[in-house]
Amino acid sequence: MRVFSTVLLGATVLAALTAFNDRHATPAQAAGIGAVLVGSGYVSWGEIEQKGRGWSVKRARFDEDNRLYDLTLTPHGYGVVTRTPVEG
Repeated sequence: MRVFSTVLLGATVLAALTAFNDRHATPAQAAGIGAVLVGSGYVSWGEIEQKGRGWSVKRARFDEDNRLYDLTLTPHGYGVVTRTPVEG
């Protein structure tokens, strides 16, 4: 019974840490990310969330081709790491 309790406690702590790891950007972070996105040619975007050690930006519209992309950004400089086209 003690081993089961320890495993259950460990799983609960891990779930809580994971939940706290994904969060929305603060206004200052959102402004910094927005400035980098505009400088990179994006004209609009949706939700910005911290995912693990980087940032996730949903439905960023790229001015050059007018298409939507989901982006993954670096944690501090906000450079684009991945750019996945949004279908539909």
